[in-house]
Amino acid sequence: MFSEVIDIINNKVKDLYFFEFSVLSLQKETLLVAGSKDFIYYHNFEIVFNDVYAILGTLNWQIIPGKLCLELISDEAAKELNMGYWIQQDLSIFKFNCEDTLPTYIVAKTIELKDEIVYH
Repeated sequence: MFSEVIDIINNKVKDLYFFEFSVLSLQKETLLVAGSKDFIYYHNFEIVFNDVYAILGTLNWQIIPGKLCLELISDEAAKELNMGYWIQQDLSIFKFNCEDTLPTYIVAKTIELKDEIVYH
């Protein structure tokens, strides 16, 4: 269901040595995360998470070169997180692998990609 969006995001950053993500906003259960090679001047795309239940992790992070940057976690791992945080069953758990910190998890119903460069 969400694998196409996740694959597009991973393909955009897979050959890059440096790329970072930053939470731009959280309004009415809609989370906006931007991805950029250079946040000073622009960001390359935006990821929109809808019906957000939780964010577990940092608000700014860098990718790990050569590793998937975004995954939809397995049912087994979701059950483990659910036990600690009482996550609603109809939500998905998205995992960003971060270079210098623990992974960032976003618990939400849906994910969308806005594939446009936004200049600051």
